[in-house]
Amino acid sequence: MASGEFKELKSLIMGVDKKVSDFSQQLQKVEHNLTGMINEVKTDVHVLKTKYDESQLEITTLRRDFTELEQGVAGMDLQIQAIEGEKLQKQKYELQTQMNELKDQVTLLEKHERKYNVMIYGIDDSKADENIYSVTRQLFSENLKNRTEKSKCHSDC
Repeated sequence: MASGEFKELKSLIMGVDKKVSDFSQQLQKVEHNLTGMINEVKTDVHVLKTKYDESQLEITTLRRDFTELEQGVAGMDLQIQAIEGEKLQKQKYELQTQMNELKDQVTLLEKHERKYNVMIYGIDDSKADENIYSVTRQLFSENLKNRTEKSKCHSDC
């Protein structure tokens, strides 16, 4: 029986050895696959790090360019304001000149219009409801009568 048990034990050990050998091979395959995956992840991480560094460099360049553009726009804005200020000053001067010329023309027209007018002093025109024309007629008629009488008196006397 010892030989039967020995054969059985040997067969059992051979079966365990085969399973250990199979398990070892599967473990090596898993290790090989994991090593490959780890290397792929390392490569991907390296590529991502390179792209990240490039993106950071590009962002820095864009920020610098943006700052330069912003400064350029600010400078142009100041130039535009200066040009507009000059134009406004020129337009103001031209309008002032035109206004002065028009005032002179109005003054000349008023002088020409008053050329044949008679100025009468001593009539109170502060009363709004008083008719200036009737007061003027009355003044002329009274003064003319008085002068006519005085001139008759001077010539007769």
